[in-house]
Amino acid sequence: MKFLNVQISNALNIVTQYQGIEPFHLYLKGIFKQNKNWGSKDRKNYRNICYTYWRYFDVLESLSTESKQQFLFDFISGEIQSSQIQTKAYGKLDAFVSKSIDQNQLNNSFISEAPVFFRVLDSFEKHFIQEINSLNIKTELVFNKVYKFQAQVDLTHFIENGYGYIQDLSSQLAMEKLSENAPLDFVWDCCSGAGGKSIDLMLKSPKTKLFCSDMRQTILENLKLRFKTLGLNVPQTQEIDLLKDLTGLNNGFYDQKLIIADAPCTGSGTWRRNPENLAFFTPDKITTYSTLQESILNRLNDFVMQNGYIFYMTCSVFSQENETNSKSFAVKNKYQIVFEEYFGGSEIDSDIIYGCLMQKK
Repeated sequence: MKFLNVQISNALNIVTQYQGIEPFHLYLKGIFKQNKNWGSKDRKNYRNICYTYWRYFDVLESLSTESKQQFLFDFISGEIQSSQIQTKAYGKLDAFVSKSIDQNQLNNSFISEAPVFFRVLDSFEKHFIQEINSLNIKTELVFNKVYKFQAQVDLTHFIENGYGYIQDLSSQLAMEKLSENAPLDFVWDCCSGAGGKSIDLMLKSPKTKLFCSDMRQTILENLKLRFKTLGLNVPQTQEIDLLKDLTGLNNGFYDQKLIIADAPCTGSGTWRRNPENLAFFTPDKITTYSTLQESILNRLNDFVMQNGYIFYMTCSVFSQENETNSKSFAVKNKYQIVFEEYFGGSEIDSDIIYGCLMQKK
């Protein structure tokens, strides 16, 4: 128990010195490199203590150092259980959270680590299950070809060998709903990132003529590699910053049937994976992102054909980034909202994604 107190003291120093400039898991890797005498069990313990601190930050932030140490000691040693702790992680942001989201469930889910969802390709599913069983890795089939794993399970082997890909279940449900309500023959994924949603779309509709763009060329290269690894046709790509002058885009960009716009956002629907973000968040960032999203939507409007669609998405729980933006844009530009929905959440143990499909009239 004395050694646990030493580790808790060290962990408190780690989280106190962290300034939120880089993701905490990367910061923690740097700490581990500086302390090469810490074995794998030590690193696991430090990670557990630090992330417990971030998940209960709303309880701990006002306590003295001694009280923080005692809380963490009691929690890690099992003297107190999570069910005994009154926590409200998003409490200071309640006024900004969408009324469509159960805030109690949102807060309760925050204190546990999010799982990983792995979508297996049809041709590899049987072999995948055999290998998972031989390695004695626990998993659960939760959706069509989608398996849930504990967060720390290493799936690198299966990814590199093209068995499938990691994508949160909320994103897959959003793409499922989109495929049921919009044409998929021509699609521009304008904020594609590494292409998870585009991969899902191509598996649903292999004949889709897909174009992917992002403001980061490096991530587009990652997208192309992922498509190749999975044996899928690599889409056309182009580095495009939607906030810059778009008049130079050739005529092929006009009259789009469907644009998927997974816009930059606060990421508040995914903070369960990076709980330190909540500790460093200030509400003014909601307005900053909302303004950015509004600008992107207004620019995209010029490229949508009559009766074409925009599928506006964020991984945010804040209504100002979501419903407010969608409704304002739809009214201003004469779009009909086909559906809007929050996908995922604690009921399926996933992130939360907002999606709104709008048709130009």
